[in-house]
Amino acid sequence: MIGVQFNDADFEMFKEECRWWLARFGMSDWDVDYFNQLPNNAGDSMACTSCSCASMRAMIYFNKETDSVDVLTMSKEELIKMCAQHEVIELLLSTFEYLAKQRAWDEDAWQQENHRVIHRIRHALREGARDVLREAIKVKQQEE
Repeated sequence: MIGVQFNDADFEMFKEECRWWLARFGMSDWDVDYFNQLPNNAGDSMACTSCSCASMRAMIYFNKETDSVDVLTMSKEELIKMCAQHEVIELLLSTFEYLAKQRAWDEDAWQQENHRVIHRIRHALREGARDVLREAIKVKQQEE
């Protein structure tokens, strides 16, 4: 399998992309730390996330290399950006995982988290639409 090595600049790009997605999803309530090495139990993943939903703290880990088959179809930059987006979405959904693992079913907590995720996705889509509109206005102004 073809492998890819990542350097410090790649790690910085990964962190910036994670921060971008955290902002896009309105997740400023999470305290996130980044590490340029996977924990021992992470296997050979390109990245992984662990968190405490109760304290809203997360650790996002980025591997120094990958053997992902995605390297065959994506540039290194695309791969890093996709990976960062993936880890932030995992964090976005982490409370569902936490609630699912609880011994007692709490429908109110599930519904509350469901609506929190819906609002965050709506925020991301609204911001995305604004970006598209801004770009269209720029293009229109350049044409005039």
